[in-house]
Amino acid sequence: RTSFTRKRILPPLSLGINKDFAVILLYRRDYSKALEQCRKTLEIEPTFHVMSIYIAQIYELTEKYSDATAELEKTHAAVPEDSEVTYALGQAYALIGKKDEAVRISKELNQPAKQNVFLPKEAAYLYALLGGKEQAVAILQKAAEDHYLPVAEVNTDPRFDELRKDERLV
Repeated sequence: RTSFTRKRILPPLSLGINKDFAVILLYRRDYSKALEQCRKTLEIEPTFHVMSIYIAQIYELTEKYSDATAELEKTHAAVPEDSEVTYALGQAYALIGKKDEAVRISKELNQPAKQNVFLPKEAAYLYALLGGKEQAVAILQKAAEDHYLPVAEVNTDPRFDELRKDERLV
């Protein structure tokens, strides 16, 4: 039986595969290895900003909220038009108690002219952090009805552990 190792499966310069491996480690809750994989991926391509989002998620899940916020503020300054980064920053603000900033970001992202992409999973998580559980569940249900594939990650994404207890999401 062979083991699941980075060396065996990853082409060294494939950003997508390296990112996917980091996400697998994150969803397995192997946060130290996931963080290491994120950093290795950024060594390949420092402007691959999605890795900063995953680094911030790891910090959040290990209760290093100020580190998560700092990571996302830096990334948001580099790519302010990126909706995924902006959602992540709003989530970080909600987690450190900057509710006004998180609400401002949520409102900004709900204006179609301001967002380059609507991300139901990220919007739902931000609403949940702001106490909008009903809105979060409604967004996820609608995304599932619309066959939005990333919403399936809610079943494994550690950030959704609490929300997943809602029987409407089963």
